[in-house]
Amino acid sequence: MTAPTSVYAEMAAELTYDSTGGDSTFQSMGTLTENPIMLIFDNQSSVAIAITNDITKTWRTFPAGEGLVLDLRANHGLPSEFSFKKTTELFASSAVGTGNFSISYIYARLFP
Repeated sequence: MTAPTSVYAEMAAELTYDSTGGDSTFQSMGTLTENPIMLIFDNQSSVAIAITNDITKTWRTFPAGEGLVLDLRANHGLPSEFSFKKTTELFASSAVGTGNFSISYIYARLFP
């Protein structure tokens, strides 16, 4: 099997959580439609927000105003070798606040 050599980055639809609906339980932000290469987590709310893909545990809590870029390629790998699988559902939890938390991501697409 040969590895793909001609790919380009494509932007996926952003996932968003509105902290005004926070009730300290995990709420779905949506589902990944592609296998991400790089994700941008951006808390533009007034409260800390916990993020996970498994509602039995918190992956990370983002303080108000914090952002994080997660590069799943570790700056050198092939995009298909390490990623969240598409159809992964992501969840957020917070107290009531103002503002949103967003997850933006790019994925690799083969040139036609």
